[in-house]
Order: sequence, then structure tokens, then C-alpha cells
Amino acid sequence: MLKSNVAKMYCHSKSDDSEDFQNILSVDEISNVLKELNITFRSRIFTPFTTLFALVSRSLNADASFRRAVVEVNAIRAIRNEKACSSYTGSLCKAKSRLPALFFKKICEKLWLSLHEADKESNPWVHGKVRVVDGTGFSMADTKANLKIYHKHKAFNKYKGEVKESGFPIGRILAVFCLKTGALIDLKIDSWKGKGCGETSLIRKIWDCFSKGETLLADALYCNYNTISEALSAEVKIIVEYPKKMIKRIDTNKSDQIITLQRPRFNCKIKSHENLDQLPKEFKLRVIKITCAPSGFRPKVKWLATTHLDDSIVTAKEIAKLYRMRWQVELNFRSIKTEMGLNFINAKTPESIEKEIWTCMIAYNVIRTKMFQAGLRHKKLPVHLSFKAALQIVSIFRVIKIKKINIDIMIASNEVGKRPDRFEPRAIKKRPGNYALLSDSRDLAKAKLCKKSKD
Repeated sequence: MLKSNVAKMYCHSKSDDSEDFQNILSVDEISNVLKELNITFRSRIFTPFTTLFALVSRSLNADASFRRAVVEVNAIRAIRNEKACSSYTGSLCKAKSRLPALFFKKICEKLWLSLHEADKESNPWVHGKVRVVDGTGFSMADTKANLKIYHKHKAFNKYKGEVKESGFPIGRILAVFCLKTGALIDLKIDSWKGKGCGETSLIRKIWDCFSKGETLLADALYCNYNTISEALSAEVKIIVEYPKKMIKRIDTNKSDQIITLQRPRFNCKIKSHENLDQLPKEFKLRVIKITCAPSGFRPKVKWLATTHLDDSIVTAKEIAKLYRMRWQVELNFRSIKTEMGLNFINAKTPESIEKEIWTCMIAYNVIRTKMFQAGLRHKKLPVHLSFKAALQIVSIFRVIKIKKINIDIMIASNEVGKRPDRFEPRAIKKRPGNYALLSDSRDLAKAKLCKKSKD
């Protein structure tokens, strides 16, 4: 009886042709994750199923408040002619604290695996599946618990001659996406600074998400001996931008050449002596010269490095065309941080921060799954569809039962504009309100106001 009610909760946006949410995130899959993690629960309103639905609904709305999530749960209970629960948000917060962060991570992995199994059509690149990797930052609430793991920016005050922390604590996310569907495969969360917190260090912790024969797209930061050698050991091809500081090692007169990289003698920041000896002494790398000539700008020369060595199988034009698609990872981060509000996480503890991130990624993969289903039925690539439009459509029609509306048609009809070599100034036109910046904690600022009023 519980499973049937939960299935209704995930499926209130039915249509005659489109698949429902039960096929995206089934109750059986959630139950299997609960059994795998040995999570038991009593018969209450906010079970793990209802809690997951409420938290995902927060990520699908601009108003990501717990109060709105509880109101939405009550709306669905009213549709099912059930008694409404209390509007107090404490029950939902307690239910969230009972679930570990690993539960949300497993659910996100289930979504990607089901999407990966359904993806049997051709890829954007004829030489196999392509994954893109990049890192981004996020800020969080300024609490003592968060400051134990995450750090603030340090700024030098030239007038006082001292270094002082400023702003909010900052964290780092390293994420791996599928180029075709845009779905999240895996991610790693860590502090912004410190030993082992860089992108090249974090990628070594998630190599298990790559499969044999796949191609990895990355920027110039990943063009180093350790990352490329580990990609070769995992039988994963790699295409990265060749750094400018290494151009002196190649012949600039050749547009397509094979070079040999020697193993560094010692690198204390990345590898210990024992791990360094396990790396190959040398490997070959193909370096390709490309010319970028966007409209209105001077031509710019770039160098790409790849482990696709045979030019008769993979041509230089194909590699250059594929690397141009690497910008899709930046658009994915824009969708997550801007459209889904993950730029700032208002959580008080590191564990809650991890739960918020994985919950947002679950909602993100749900949207990507709906975009994939719509693109598959209407013969369009998911990355050519508007993520924001899909987010708006799903957030509205997931709780409204209208049989005559086909969600897939609505999602597939909203395509992104084809604007190659687009550029925009990185600035805002609308000025924010003219308020003073809060340099201290809010409690300390309120104490100063009280003291000032008494004086």
C-alpha cells in the first residue's frame, strides 16, 4: 500500500504518450538503495520516498524553501484525498537528517545508469562516447562547522599590513558529464584550497566512473603527466588543450606531430616516490595546431594534445571539432548554479552541504532524462534543447494531472539558439541596491547595533 501511494506521488503528470516519473525514478530502485544501505524507517508521513520527493522539488523551484516543499506535499495529499500534514518544516528537516548523504549519491548514480542503458543511439562523435570534466566553486553559509573543512578567501590589507579572511567559505566541485545527454556521471566535493583539493588531484579519486574506450575532454589544466598516464592505464583516450608554457617542447612549424613525454623525476605535490615509480617512463602524445577565427576577432592559434595517435583513424579536423564542444560543460555548470540555485548553499554543516549538492544533482539528472526522452522521440540531441525551458515545464506539470498535454512535445519544441562563437561581456547591467557590505557575522553586527542604541 505504501509503494502504490509513493508511486502516485512521483507520477502526477501523466500523458497519453510520454513516460512518467515512475519510469525515471521508480519506487523499487529507491527501495533497493534503502536495503543496500540498511536504512529502516517507521510508517510516517515523511518516509524516505516522500522526503526525497520534497527535497527534489525544492531544487526544481527558484523558491528553494522547506516551507514550499511541505506545501507541495500537502497539495499532493489533497489530490489523493488524504489528510494534510502540519505546515511546520521541522518534520521534513528531521527526515532529511535521518538520511545519509550516500543515499542521495546512490540515487543520482541510479538515474545516470538508467539513462546510460537507454542511450543506444549514435553519439555526437563517431569514435565512441565522450565525457567532459571541469571544476567549479560554490559558497556557503558562514558557520563554525563549515569553517572546519572549507575556507575563506584571504585578502591583504595594505593599510593595516595584515592578511584577513573575507567573504564566505568556498568549496570546489569536480564533475564529469556525458557530452551527448549532458547528464551528471559523478562528482567530487572538497575545499577550495589545501593539499589534494585541486582539480587534478580530485579527478584521480573518480577514475572509476570512466569506461574503457571512452574519450575525455578537458582544458589545459589536465595536460600533465600524471593525469594522462592514468588515463592511458584506464584505457581512456584524452583530448586536452596544450598549455602555452609547454609549447617550447614542440616544433611550432608542424601542425600535426607526435611527441614523447618523459616521466618527471620527482613531484612532491602530486605523487610520492613510490607512486611515481609505478608510472610509465614515457609515453607518446599527439599535438595538433588549430586556428580559431571567430567573427569580428583576429585569428588565434591553439594547440591540442590527444592520445588518439593514428591520424588515419581520427583526423585533426575531427579532434578540433570535438574540442569545440567542450564548452558544453560550462553551460551545464551555468544551468546547475544559475537556474537551479547551487551558487550559494544555505546549509549549516558540511554533511548538509553534501546532501544539498547531491539532491540538486538528482533533480538535474531527472530534467536531463526528460530531455533525453523528448529528444529521442523527436530525433533531436538533448544538448540542443533548452534546459531552462525543460526545468520550467517539469516543475509545473509534475504535480498537475492533465492527460491532454504531452510534456515531451513541449520540451522538444524549445531548442537553444545556434549561435557559434557567441561572446558577451562578463558584467551586469542592472546595479544592485546601494547597501553597505556586512564584514562581520550577523550576530556580531546586531550586537554592535544594540550597543550603539544603548549609548
